[in-house]
Amino acid sequence: MSDLDESGTARVRDLVVRAHGSTVLVVRRSAADKESAALAGAVPVGPGEGLVLTSPAAVQAGGFRTALRKACRAAVAAAERTRNPAEPARLWVAVPSLGERGRGRPQGQKLARELGAEVHAPSGPVRIVAGGCAYAGDEDHRWIRFTADGPGEAHGTRFPRPEWEDRLPRGSGYDGTLHLRPVPAGLAAALDGAEPVLELARWIPVAPARPRLVIGGRGLLPHQVAALLRRFPEPVRLRMQLVPLDQWTASGGWLAELSRTLGHEVVSTIGPLQQLGGLEAAHLVDAIGAPTWRPFAAALRHGADGRIAAVQANLAPRGWMPAGPLAYRWSGSPEVQPTPHEIIAKVVPAGLALVPASKVASSTSADRLSFETDRLTITVGVPCTPMPEGAALALHRVLGGLDREQLARVRILVLGVADRAARSALLSAAGELRGRVAFPKVLSAPLREEEHATLRVHRQATAPAEGERTQRVERVERTQVVRAADVAAAQKPDALRTGSAPAQAAPAPAAEETTVVRAADIAAAEKPDALRTGSAPAQAAPESPAEETTVVRAADVAAAAGASTEQEAGTNNGAAPATSGSTAAAATAAGPSAAGAPPITMSGGPVPTTSAETVRVDVSTLRAAMTAEPEHEATAEAAAPAEPGAATAAEHPPATSGDSTAQAS
Repeated sequence: MSDLDESGTARVRDLVVRAHGSTVLVVRRSAADKESAALAGAVPVGPGEGLVLTSPAAVQAGGFRTALRKACRAAVAAAERTRNPAEPARLWVAVPSLGERGRGRPQGQKLARELGAEVHAPSGPVRIVAGGCAYAGDEDHRWIRFTADGPGEAHGTRFPRPEWEDRLPRGSGYDGTLHLRPVPAGLAAALDGAEPVLELARWIPVAPARPRLVIGGRGLLPHQVAALLRRFPEPVRLRMQLVPLDQWTASGGWLAELSRTLGHEVVSTIGPLQQLGGLEAAHLVDAIGAPTWRPFAAALRHGADGRIAAVQANLAPRGWMPAGPLAYRWSGSPEVQPTPHEIIAKVVPAGLALVPASKVASSTSADRLSFETDRLTITVGVPCTPMPEGAALALHRVLGGLDREQLARVRILVLGVADRAARSALLSAAGELRGRVAFPKVLSAPLREEEHATLRVHRQATAPAEGERTQRVERVERTQVVRAADVAAAQKPDALRTGSAPAQAAPAPAAEETTVVRAADIAAAEKPDALRTGSAPAQAAPESPAEETTVVRAADVAAAAGASTEQEAGTNNGAAPATSGSTAAAATAAGPSAAGAPPITMSGGPVPTTSAETVRVDVSTLRAAMTAEPEHEATAEAAAPAEPGAATAAEHPPATSGDSTAQAS
């Protein structure tokens, strides 16, 4: 016959025994409802298991032993209905010191023999910890497992027992200068003497999926924690979550240094954890450890390069509900699941990002905003995208759900493209906070800075032949971005180079096209005149062992190519180029002996030299030497046209025009 009535309740003097499935409670009659609400469902129970929980005040009440036996029989009966036939029923009795060994037989062993079940009882104090754990490890105590005929043996410190428990230290101790103490959440580490840190760590919630390392104390250095973490197996170390209890160890710089020392990312909460409404919540603390405010990101992943990402969310704003691990949706939404166009509040390190549901899984610029301990950022929209419908209403609802501390630190960044009407709607939605709304300028694409090319000019060791006026610029092996229009200008048709009538210019395109070509391909397109007219190529000058690298702009190279095209056209018609008083051109007309060294040209453009072995191509000199285009054309028109089969311009001197350049020649 059952000790409980049909409602699962029994009364023993001032106590009440209540069954809630496989969990049976022993509480005071005067506060039965309040104490039952605090204990019921606090610890999960598996198949084949029964659990007895008591309030601290009930243990001191009269008739407790009788009430405890009734509760144990009811819990074992519930475990028998769900157990595996091959295994015995297991009963966990969370009564302090019930498994303590005294002069006689422990009470836990007596219950095991009386009930015919496997009984687990604590050897010392036991308490219920947030996260669903009955912890018996304070002061190095344990759960003790009793059978009907056994003396009892230690069986861990937590119920339910997480799989990572056996990989953590079982007792208090020291690791260098760090004082280590087991806590329900995992392990606490602090500098010797930081007792408040270790005491606060006892109340951090348990996470069954991962162990936690609670740290704190100003003066604690990253390399000390890194040395401790390296003692754990790699699978445990990578899963371990840090819980800093002060501003010092919770700072981004401190955690980034720890990540660099370990060589991998670390996951840390933003501060101490607590459980509110069955959900974990983290808050920031001030210099003395008092709570200040609660951001929406509860835990962040810190990389060695300083990058962070949100991995755990805090409680949702009032009126919103979770829509995934890192998202909230308005609780009044009519649909069960979010539609693609519904505005979702996505949790990012800096705060919240209001984006359509279809954009939640995508990484945007809002994900890259830094976490700030004194500011909460709410972004609206996606850059370079029109403002989604309903964004203003969602902003109004989010602001209405913030608490006082969050409102005091909020700022609003509008990242989407907002026209005048959208801006007015967003400012109206912000209400009294409209002064904190910012519309930053967002470019549709990043600007590319002008890229410079590096030219390697090889100076020939010996003077070239009398008729050779050009030294080629070689080894331009850099790939650069140039405009297609500049490439077309450098590669003019052969008709312009041989003196025939120019071809009709093609109409300019409506949009300028950008093409990526190699500078080596441009040099190949600018072959010497001899190769274009069919005459014998001039002998290539030997390379000089000394070379100098000069940085010029790609636009200057294109301008030089355009100047050389028209100069070559005049040369092929039998007229040599002439300049008006230019010293560089005079030296070119006089030959190698006039300047003391052969001229250096880029695709036909002369460059004055200063040494027989080294040349420095200056941008200003390069431009001055290659801007003789109008005079070249005038000289070509004054000269007699070359007959078919005639010699090159180097063999026939040009007609003089009475200027200083002709006289020097």
